Amino acid sequence: MQNIIRKFEIKAGKKNSLALMDVFTKYGNTKIEMQLELSARPSKALARKNITTLEDLCSLSTTEVAEIRNIGKDSINEIVSALSTLGLNLNSSSPKVN
Repeated sequence: MQNIIRKFEIKAGKKNSLALMDVFTKYGNTKIEMQLELSARPSKALARKNITTLEDLCSLSTTEVAEIRNIGKDSINEIVSALSTLGLNLNSSSPKVN
């Protein structure tokens, strides 16, 4: 989690990283299915890769998520959208898939 916060801090500034830390304190170890209303395809694909918490998911880049079997651009966009409702995002090492 500290790694994610550090990367976010560099990109968005210290003030925003404190907000992210608050979100992770609240949701970080929460199971994905309890916080994100994802359709069956991305939920099952993430579960097969043992990506079970929001912290696990947010540590991945868009590219890494795209490499998961049965995850396409629609699933990635669904994941990104669901994360954004909590004020979270995927690791920013690569851009959003269009």
